[in-house]
Amino acid sequence: RKAKDSSSDSKSQLLLVVRDVDEQHNPDELTAAVTFDAEWIWSEVAKPPQRLSDVFRVSVIALPHHRYSASAYKAAIEALHLKLTSPAEESFAFETGFQPKVTGDLAEQVSKAWAEASASASPEPAPAPPSEEAAAPTIPGVSAIDLESTYHSDQVYFETYSAFLSQIKPWKNAMFVEAFGKRANDLINTHLEKFDLDMGAYKSSAVAQRKRGELRNAMLSELHAIFAKLVPRVKGTALQKFKNALMRPLDNIDAFLDLVERESKAQELFFLNRCNQCVVPGAPWAVQTERLELQASMQEYAEDRKSVIVQNQRMHELQEAASRTQPKMTNFNFSFGFNFGF
Repeated sequence: RKAKDSSSDSKSQLLLVVRDVDEQHNPDELTAAVTFDAEWIWSEVAKPPQRLSDVFRVSVIALPHHRYSASAYKAAIEALHLKLTSPAEESFAFETGFQPKVTGDLAEQVSKAWAEASASASPEPAPAPPSEEAAAPTIPGVSAIDLESTYHSDQVYFETYSAFLSQIKPWKNAMFVEAFGKRANDLINTHLEKFDLDMGAYKSSAVAQRKRGELRNAMLSELHAIFAKLVPRVKGTALQKFKNALMRPLDNIDAFLDLVERESKAQELFFLNRCNQCVVPGAPWAVQTERLELQASMQEYAEDRKSVIVQNQRMHELQEAASRTQPKMTNFNFSFGFNFGF
């Protein structure tokens, strides 16, 4: 695709991404160093005498250290992902239009125009339109119909995918999306139906079917990213509900253990039900890892609460024992008499 900031020349953009860059590095110096190395590698390739900059518009993106600056690294990766793959974002690096557009019924229009032109050209029998095999291909080994289908598939794919991204944008920052799996599945089916409709006469071509599969996978990938954010939030809600239940004032350890067993099952069931609502039917999405993490977190918190209750129960028992063994105070009356004789 054509980059937004591309000039009138036909150069392709070459994006070089460097990770684990120290924050103290000067961006201009880094770009110069990376470009110099790329030019050297390019010079070793068998080709016409051209520099790398004669063929490509080179740009360099520096990413922070993936371990020491993990949060900044993840944010930079996410921003780069959106820039390259999300047409709905303002930062999208490419042009968002196709010119000229190829209509879905182009093949039918061409056949009709050919028949009309042939019929009105002369009284002689109209020659048959050239067959696909006889037509001179623009690219050796590729028919004109395949080229039209490929171009039109790209156009419809881009427009459909852009509309899809715009619709799911509110979900990306939502704390929870009710019935996410069903709503996401309905959205996928709606956009696939739109893709088929817009493809028109090209719908059954191999190129269109391949592009349709790519569109479905791309939509599932975006939805899985949202799903991956929703599951930890559901897990956090379940854990907080478990903690709140265990804050009841219980001095009896047996009653506490019964409460732990009952609440752990209830919150695990809550977690699974909520997550199942978020899974798109047929998608290979699993929450087993998060389920085990929830179980471990509940067990750890229950052990901490148990130690507090055991300690309180022990102190209560000691206080009762002390009150039973404490000696009673006896009151004594003393009388003093003095007899003084002189």
